[in-house]
Amino acid sequence: MYSAATVALTLLPVLAWLGFAARRRPGRWVRRPADRLGAVSHGTVAVALLAYAHAAGFWHLVSPWVWTTGAGLAVAAVLVSVHRWERLPVARGPRPWARWLSTAPPALAGLVLLVALALV
Repeated sequence: MYSAATVALTLLPVLAWLGFAARRRPGRWVRRPADRLGAVSHGTVAVALLAYAHAAGFWHLVSPWVWTTGAGLAVAAVLVSVHRWERLPVARGPRPWARWLSTAPPALAGLVLLVALALV
């Protein structure tokens, strides 16, 4: 159970960020294409959880290659986000203020976690 939690905490946020960064247009399951706010929010949370998994993960039960894979996927997500940055709108949708309100809390939580990990 602890090994599954470590793997999920390491890989799922990074995969979500990579999926969001690579999203081009609305599909059947995905309702909204990517925007800059979402890329920053997903990135902040994914990097914070990757750092937390590195510090608190059960690495005696899980291969370190899992964290290396997560870090590699994070680099891929950064590259995709940087490549698409110029073409992405800041906030997608008819109400940009609502997009700001939905992306700011996760991004701030990720920043708080990163600062807390840096201070420990």
